[in-house]
Amino acid sequence: MNSSKDKKLSELFIKAQNGNDLAYELFLMETAKILKSFLNKRMNSSSNAEDVLQETLLSIHNSRHTYLSSKPVGPWLYAICKNRMIDYHRKQSRFEKFITVDSVKSEKFEILAEINCNEEESEKGIQIIECLNKLPKAQKKIIKLLKIDGFSVKEVAMKTGMSESSVKVTASRGYKKIREMFGVK
Repeated sequence: MNSSKDKKLSELFIKAQNGNDLAYELFLMETAKILKSFLNKRMNSSSNAEDVLQETLLSIHNSRHTYLSSKPVGPWLYAICKNRMIDYHRKQSRFEKFITVDSVKSEKFEILAEINCNEEESEKGIQIIECLNKLPKAQKKIIKLLKIDGFSVKEVAMKTGMSESSVKVTASRGYKKIREMFGVK
């Protein structure tokens, strides 16, 4: 971002912090254009870039009180955006190393090609998925929602109609069975 663009955005943001709603709207529209271009160059799909952009704009809104008007706004915006990208990639690598692929008779799992993991990690992941598939349906569903889909215990309880403590107990029993399958106590 060039210095004149940064100065313009800084002025808009300062006005917005002082209660000017129109300035805030203009600031967000300009910021979205700049960050969208930034993200499209760094993300593997425009859909993922759009997701991170939305998270970034939300973070900017929630953190707007932390901006120091004596500093340029550009580095502050890019720092927030980079942190949202890191969060996104961290979540992807944790929860999407494996994807479900429907086959005629059973559910199969494949390692995503984009994830950089070594052969040992890949093999362990495949073993965990195989163990997960051996669990009773309820345990498998709860663990998948918690660990693969990334939902909180509260969210899983709402989705399944179970109490939060039942979700925790079911997950704990599933984790215990997986540890037993691996020979770990």
